[in-house]
Amino acid sequence: MKKILLLSVAILTAMTLVFASCDKSDDVDASKVPQVVLDAFKAKYNATLVQWEKENGGLYKAEFRDEKGREVEAYFKKDGDWVKTETDLYLTDLPENIKSVVDTNWPDWAIDDVDFIELPDYNFYLIELEKLNSRDLHIRITPDGTILE
Repeated sequence: MKKILLLSVAILTAMTLVFASCDKSDDVDASKVPQVVLDAFKAKYNATLVQWEKENGGLYKAEFRDEKGREVEAYFKKDGDWVKTETDLYLTDLPENIKSVVDTNWPDWAIDDVDFIELPDYNFYLIELEKLNSRDLHIRITPDGTILE
């Protein structure tokens, strides 16, 4: 019995280490984030409680909540250039014209999750749709209602 318990603990420990090492990013103290990145962040956002991570590929990710309490992730290059922002929207935040596009094109599907993605050149809503006995769909729609391929 003792051997089984020890083996179980060893397996759980090994699994924890494996899953922890699969994380694509590492938490970074704000003091370790380049000042140019911090300055770019402060110029773009008015957030005080920010958690920083360094992503594979060298991007710095700032995680915070906006004034409505929504989760926001902003990505910056090490030189301070802003790359993108992802805001996890409440379903009530989705504009009526976007709801209409979804209802018209996917009438039997339900909206499961909505993110608003801001890029330097354009913005779009990333919408996850679900339907019983079907794989989830991920669709992208611009603010004017254009469906992106």
